[in-house]
Parts: sequence; C-alpha cells; structure tokens
Amino acid sequence: VWSFHTGNTLARNPAVARNIAYRAARGTMVVAQSDDVFHRDSDGLSRLVSELSSGHFVIATVHNYREERPAECYTGPNVPRPLFFLGALFRADLYAVGGNDEEFTAPGYEDDWFGECLIRGRGLTPLFSDVHGFHQHHDRPPYDPSYGGMRDIYERKCKSGHYVASGGAWEFR
Repeated sequence: VWSFHTGNTLARNPAVARNIAYRAARGTMVVAQSDDVFHRDSDGLSRLVSELSSGHFVIATVHNYREERPAECYTGPNVPRPLFFLGALFRADLYAVGGNDEEFTAPGYEDDWFGECLIRGRGLTPLFSDVHGFHQHHDRPPYDPSYGGMRDIYERKCKSGHYVASGGAWEFR
C-alpha cells in the first residue's frame, strides 16, 4: 500500500496512488494496471490500446497466480466482470467518472466500483480481451474489517445510484 503525507494526515490509499498517476498521464488513452499484476504477453499493452473504441473500455483476462495450483480466472471473456486489474480506457472517460474513488481506503471493491462508474455512470460497454495478465496471489482472512468495510462502501454507493467517484468528475483538458 502506498502512503504519503497530506498536511498532518498520513493517507494510505491505493486509489490515491492510481489517481496521481492518472492525472499525470497525457494522450487520449490510459492503460490501467494494478501494481500486483504482471503480463503474459509482451505485446499486451499495445493490443489493449488497439482494441479500444468509442463507447467502450477494455479489460484484459486476468488470472489469480499461484504456483501450487491452476490459476483462477478473475475476469475475461469467460468471466465477464469489469474489474480493472489490467485494461485500457479513454482519458476523457476516466476523468468523467472522477478516477478511482478515494473513499475506498483499502484494497477491495474499488475495482468493482470503478467498473460500475464506467458502465452505469458513463454508459460504456466493457470489451473483454484475450490479453492475459496474472494477479499475484495474496491471502485475505475470511473477514478482514478493512476489506469488509470496503464492501459496505461499495454496496452503499451502488444503492445511491450516483455512479461517479465521491470527489466528482475531473476537469478534462
């Protein structure tokens, strides 16, 4: 987890780190990748960008990587869940939904919410690519209060029907 100081408050939030990178990005397209995902395909990033089209965002096929057993598929053509472990989108769409929601202060459900904002808030359709990535496996306890708390935030946000990050849309330039 990435941390930094804001005034006299220490923030620990993966969404903050992602948003800093998103705002530093230039060009019309952004490739979004979780820090614990690695690529199988050497041309994966260029293929993700080439598959991007207006009204869509692209999600790679991502498996949970474990050396001791076959990888479980998190998302892809056979498991079409719009989880942004590895994907591509237009920067204008990213800005319209306000990036990753910084109300999610720990990993868990922030990728689900980002997908919901793109689909329900922006009206985009996910395209599921055969570009492959592998998520580094890390165990979670059956109930981790911070992880469970993220689910509660996700459910509350879905019930609100307001599909944009809590900081609102960003000004696109």
